[in-house]
Amino acid sequence: MHRRRGDFSGETRLELVPRLRAYFDDTGKLDTAVVGIGGFAASLERWKEFEPAWREVLSGFGLSWFHADDCAHFEGEFKGWNEERRRTLSRMLMDVIAKVRPTPIGAAMLSSDFKSLPLHIRTGMLKDPYFHCLQTCLDGARIEAKYADDPHERIATLFDDNDFAARARKLWQFIQHLPGNGCLLYDVASVREVVPLQAADWTAYEMNLESKRLLGIDDASKRPRMRWPMERFLEIYDGPPMIRFFSREELLEIYKEVPLSNVPSEGTKKGR
Repeated sequence: MHRRRGDFSGETRLELVPRLRAYFDDTGKLDTAVVGIGGFAASLERWKEFEPAWREVLSGFGLSWFHADDCAHFEGEFKGWNEERRRTLSRMLMDVIAKVRPTPIGAAMLSSDFKSLPLHIRTGMLKDPYFHCLQTCLDGARIEAKYADDPHERIATLFDDNDFAARARKLWQFIQHLPGNGCLLYDVASVREVVPLQAADWTAYEMNLESKRLLGIDDASKRPRMRWPMERFLEIYDGPPMIRFFSREELLEIYKEVPLSNVPSEGTKKGR
């Protein structure tokens, strides 16, 4: 059965299509100050409510899609905009998110903190700082799955089909086989076409800036408080925050004892 990437319609039985979905996007690169992954999780029913409302807002502003970095710097489709127009759009899009109330999930760290970790810890994280970020996000998605009526409910995790997608798949294949992650599915989709990924992109962008503020990087550290969008993202969820900013000290504590069984050998194949 043919399906488009990201729609999870290729299951053999309709009832097997996951009713819970998490959309994630990455932020930063391996050679930038911050790396992270962020997004939202919600039921399929709530995402169906979200999509037309989000598209309607964009259409009212003459936009084909929302890209947080372009919006912040008045580039792309936002070229020629003024600050008032940008703030109005941001408020209206945030209202759409708040009405649907998806769960914000994310993790970020400084690249320099990862590079300063002992070698055995970095090896246990597949020598990739995104490993811990992805594992944290998938843990959050798994927590969401537990709230489903069916204790065996699975959750579909979708990522933006960008340069990061191949790395995310490789990391996900390792994490999937860790205890408790069997309920998770993986796929990629285009952020231009799948609007929940645009909300994930916004979350990841704001996480990057908040990480710099919290951890004292660049001009962001001079801000006395977090930016308005991040405040609103955190207010959406009633429980403990599921967006984490990890310091080097926290990473050392988490990985102070990395079991050798969790350290992949050079000959380890994907998915094993």
